[in-house]
Amino acid sequence: MQSLIEELDRHVAAERPGLYATLRPGADAAGFDALQALLPAPVPPLFQALYGWRDGQIEETRERFWDVWFLLPLEEVRNCKDMLDGMIGHDFDRPDWWCRGWVPFLGNRNGDHVCLDLTAETGGEPGQLLTFWHDWEDRSMTSFDLEWWVHSLIRPHDILASLRRASKRPG
Repeated sequence: MQSLIEELDRHVAAERPGLYATLRPGADAAGFDALQALLPAPVPPLFQALYGWRDGQIEETRERFWDVWFLLPLEEVRNCKDMLDGMIGHDFDRPDWWCRGWVPFLGNRNGDHVCLDLTAETGGEPGQLLTFWHDWEDRSMTSFDLEWWVHSLIRPHDILASLRRASKRPG
């Protein structure tokens, strides 16, 4: 896992120096403890390693971490999660609109997030990444898990090749 984070660090530093300059220093253990207190299940070790590497991006940046998404600082993850959890049963009257097992860690500054799904309450597998749109009911899986997602950041061509091979398997 640490080697994957080191590879991510080398990749971002070499291929996206503008993004690299926007990344904040890693989060401390107290930040993880405060987040974990809000969660119904432990975060995967890779999530903690990702935030131990870099605690999101500086707020003023226009440089996106991935696609249209910014990597949120851990404090913003906690605040956003707490706010969205508080809207369950009030603003969110549908059980599949927001789930307590979701951890928003990427955001687009419009109220939409990519979330780590710790509990898979609405289907799929725990650990998958889902997209939460604040004004649209689609909750599509974005990635199988954090490891798959980090690999796709570093080596997108390898991921596409493995998907092509998997789609050609008989049965």
